[in-house]
Amino acid sequence: MTDTLLGNWQVTLIERISSGFPVPLIDSSNQSGSTFNEGGNSFNYNRPDQIAGCDTHAANHGHFQWINAACFAPPPAGQLGNANRVPATGPDFVNSDASLIKQFRLPREMGLNFRAEFFNLFNHPQYGSPIADINFNSPAAGTVSPFFGSVNSTVNNPRLIQLALKLTF
Repeated sequence: MTDTLLGNWQVTLIERISSGFPVPLIDSSNQSGSTFNEGGNSFNYNRPDQIAGCDTHAANHGHFQWINAACFAPPPAGQLGNANRVPATGPDFVNSDASLIKQFRLPREMGLNFRAEFFNLFNHPQYGSPIADINFNSPAAGTVSPFFGSVNSTVNNPRLIQLALKLTF
């Protein structure tokens, strides 16, 4: 009886942890006088200016602000922005999936398999890429949008639990 309750259990855990993806920042209000539509890219975006010595990661992540907007500014008219191609990174990705499996022996070479699977076990939100356009819904030309650098989406499901029974004979 003890083996029926406590024996033949199997526990698995899949843990995925990765750093955030690089975020190429843009200035969609290109005032440089240059057009960038080579290679099939019809978007005419410029890069913003990056303020020297400013920490791009020093943002209030608790308020979904992922990029420090104070580190970037629209370039002056007639100039290209000086920011690197990808000066910031998005949110990290942390996900835990687990399963709990119990094998029951039945008479006549039969078996019963109970399985409980947990996807996103700790219900950890995975945030999407931050808004990369310094002019996204900007109230005035030449200013940095208040939405710039903020995260407004998630890219995963909430915790999901799946239960299953399988009879083998």
